[in-house]
Amino acid sequence: MALGSNIEDREAHLAHARARLAGLPRTRWLKSSRVEETAPLGPVSQGPYLNQMVLLETELGPAELLAHLHAIERERGRVRALAVTGAQRAHSLPEVPTLVEAGVPGYEVTAWTGVIAPAGLPRAILERLNAECEPVHPVHFRLNTMSELAHYCDLPVFCLVSFLLRLDSDQGHFSR
Repeated sequence: MALGSNIEDREAHLAHARARLAGLPRTRWLKSSRVEETAPLGPVSQGPYLNQMVLLETELGPAELLAHLHAIERERGRVRALAVTGAQRAHSLPEVPTLVEAGVPGYEVTAWTGVIAPAGLPRAILERLNAECEPVHPVHFRLNTMSELAHYCDLPVFCLVSFLLRLDSDQGHFSR
């Protein structure tokens, strides 16, 4: 079994896991490695880990053992993402499946943001709205006049026609 922590009191997390593993039913603690500090892997900036390997002998089945391991993690405040709601895995959570992959067929919800204003809104007000929205969502927010929207129609979040179609589709999907 591999133990590891890189948050808060890392040693306390490992000590808790060791104590709980030693007390699992129908399980015998055989030996453990020394605790080692290791650098994190991957693109997310985070602190170093404390890691340790433990050797257990158990009569628990895989599902029962996993349930105990998840309970130990929850006792220390760890939460796990079950799935993402989009059609594709999130780039920031590549190990987390979509709900469809997790066994919920036909489920897809993606987030979108839109600001709708009356036709003929003066350019100065459009520019002010754009300036106010920019810090909230700098990449995807652009408020434009109707004539300028045609340029962005390949990006549904920018195109009024695509945005209205998406609103209609989502309303139909979620009103069933």
